[in-house]
Amino acid sequence: MMQMQTQVDIDKRFWFCYGTEKYLLAEKAQAICNEYIKSELVQPDIITVSGPVPDIGIIADTVGTISMFGGVRLVYIPEIEISAMQDKEVKEFCELMGDMENAVVVAFCVLKEAKQIGTKKGKLFIETAKKTGMALEIKKPTVKEIEGFLIQEAEKTGAKLTQKQAELLIEITGEDIPLLINEVQKLAAADNYTIITADTIETLATRTLEANVFEILDAAFAKKPKVAFEKLKTILDAGESEIMINGALASSFIDMYRVKIGLASGRSYSQVHKDMEYTGSDWRLKKSAERATRYSIEKLQHAVEILSGLDKALKSSAVNSRILLENALAEIISL
Repeated sequence: MMQMQTQVDIDKRFWFCYGTEKYLLAEKAQAICNEYIKSELVQPDIITVSGPVPDIGIIADTVGTISMFGGVRLVYIPEIEISAMQDKEVKEFCELMGDMENAVVVAFCVLKEAKQIGTKKGKLFIETAKKTGMALEIKKPTVKEIEGFLIQEAEKTGAKLTQKQAELLIEITGEDIPLLINEVQKLAAADNYTIITADTIETLATRTLEANVFEILDAAFAKKPKVAFEKLKTILDAGESEIMINGALASSFIDMYRVKIGLASGRSYSQVHKDMEYTGSDWRLKKSAERATRYSIEKLQHAVEILSGLDKALKSSAVNSRILLENALAEIISL
């Protein structure tokens, strides 16, 4: 899934990769550079010009100078930030990319939002890359693809990770790929490079705030208030702020509310994901759809109102923040 192969074409002078996932973009750009170097069509030394706003003067000098050692120069520009560049800088950069004979440029841009590439400056980058090389959109992998990748990563260490355990790890740790790679290596060592068990994942895997909040909600749904409050205490004692916990709780209930409304109108959680322009995979909303079955639309709306009121109180009330959060959780459990 993550092994990125790119066939080198010396006629392609400008490779522009863009997307929202820095890790995948850097991996793709590096793979392109490696393929050029292996082909011996370029000089083996990569010239790196740093972003987010690359120095146009340095790029002009580099791509415009004939090499004394044969071959063309390979210029790598990581983390260009198009929104930070002025219109004039974008125009000059793209003009350079359109008139190169002595260099190959490989660049990538991390988008804060996918729609950023649709701006005037973003479109100019895309058009230039298509004319002189390649414009590659690197999309975030689906949860199923990440699961497959984690299974492969476990196999590299000599351990075994089943699809069910891979799903559990993603639920607990999130979808950040570099973090997941580290987690697999850690868990494989903990289980002596044999089978990575669910118990090991539950005990040792790094938990996101979202995963911790889901556990609080699951305990609440199961009518286990003691477990829910113990979990809340553990998170607070670990240093997580009441405002951040409330934000994660509110986000979860808003997701459940949206999915419940969607299901009531005949739309699936994946359609709600598209309608609401969520980024990333629809896995989170799938989980929300499962949890939403325990609440009516009215009760979900009430929970959102409780947490909205809590947000205001946390930011303005003199009452102890932990007490406010505990009272709000008690109200939600009572629903």
